[in-house]
Amino acid sequence: MQTFGPIMPIMKFSTDGEVVKLANDSRYGLGCAVFSGSQRRAREIASQIHCGVAAINDFASSYMCQSLPFGGVKDSGFGRFAGVEGLRACCLVKSVVEDRWWPYIKSKIPKPIQYPFAENGFEFQESLCFKSQIHNQF
Repeated sequence: MQTFGPIMPIMKFSTDGEVVKLANDSRYGLGCAVFSGSQRRAREIASQIHCGVAAINDFASSYMCQSLPFGGVKDSGFGRFAGVEGLRACCLVKSVVEDRWWPYIKSKIPKPIQYPFAENGFEFQESLCFKSQIHNQF
């Protein structure tokens, strides 16, 4: 069972890799606090820990900033609340497409991918997807 509340276990470790493994071997992942004399080292360790909230040389103050998303991973938490991500979690996103040129110009499915599919239908569709991916990269 997960303890819910601000507790801070302190554990000994020999290497940074060992402490990351100790943290990630848990079923839970609400948050982590990494303390170090080196901000860079603490950031590197925190970036490898699977959790929803990370604090560098600080403990639990992220909850005080309600514009940040809050929530965990694994068996700690279901999604996010607070911040923009929390608002998005409460939304149902729906894609709606509409033919802008109706009734003057009709959209038509290209023959190779109309049912029954032409022999080259799958290659045609793959080429459309590939072209779309290239276009979206720029």
